[in-house]
Amino acid sequence: NNDGKSKADSHCTLLVSVTKHVPFGMQLRLVGSVPACGNWDPERGVEMEWTDGDVWTCDVCMISTPSDGHIEYKYVLVNVDDATGEETYTWQEGANRLLHAEPPSCEVQDTWVHERGACVAMLERVAEAESADEEEVTTARTAAQASAAAATTTSQQHMQQMITSGASEITKMRNSLQALEQAIEREEKQYLEHWHRLHAYQEQQEQFSVSEEQADEALLQQAAAISALEAERELFLDRLAAQERELKAKDSALSELQAELRVAARARAALAQQLVQKRCDARAASATAYTSSASTAAAQPSTTLQPLSGKPRNVCYNTALLTSGLTLRFKDNDSRSSDYSGDPTELS
Repeated sequence: NNDGKSKADSHCTLLVSVTKHVPFGMQLRLVGSVPACGNWDPERGVEMEWTDGDVWTCDVCMISTPSDGHIEYKYVLVNVDDATGEETYTWQEGANRLLHAEPPSCEVQDTWVHERGACVAMLERVAEAESADEEEVTTARTAAQASAAAATTTSQQHMQQMITSGASEITKMRNSLQALEQAIEREEKQYLEHWHRLHAYQEQQEQFSVSEEQADEALLQQAAAISALEAERELFLDRLAAQERELKAKDSALSELQAELRVAARARAALAQQLVQKRCDARAASATAYTSSASTAAAQPSTTLQPLSGKPRNVCYNTALLTSGLTLRFKDNDSRSSDYSGDPTELS
């Protein structure tokens, strides 16, 4: 019955919660030094569930607890690759965290940066247990001294063993206390490092804000320069439009001038035609005069020409006139006149 009671008492459920903002798609696991927490294997760690306020929670059911009740643990960020399903782990910075499991259940509320209060509370519980053990040892010693006179040598040895075991337990508790104090010192160092990092980050943010203001001023200057360039562009476009209007006016004037030139050219052509006509008339008059003078100078016998069709014509002509290339006028028997200005050799 006592064995069954000790096994039942060794069962412990850890109710763990931690506040941490985790990027979307990542998970948080609890990994520790006991089999229920994966024995420091992140693949077998305890999956934590997200709740409102970025609070992650999990329940760890342990069949048995360590003899001293101390459990070391840490939180691990898990990133799963969607393509390959491979997991990458990011361990929480700093030393391992330590808790004291007290059956049947133990509630642990953490923050991502380890707080000193939890360690101090644990130290207080250890100190209380040590004082209780010391009281038990003192009581045992008193009882042993009271019964020493009547007890046998075997009883005295047994009591001495109890005292020795109690002293060893006290030594273990003191060693645990020293380990906790060292853990507190490490946590304080980590806290100072985090504080310095935060201070440096704030200084960087201030520098970034100054650089952003300078960039805004530069953008304003560029905007002003762009506005000035746009104004110059508008003036250039206005000048270009004015030049286009002038060119259109010149084109219209040029078109009118070309029309006048075409009219003048037609007038000049008509005048030239009149001059040519006058010259032709003058040449015809001179040729008529020459023909009349030639006919009076010498009379030639008439020759009958045979045309291709029709009645024969009696044509009188002068060979000198035929070779001169002038127009000849023929008169047939019916007193009808016709002109010929072709090649004299065609006459037969």
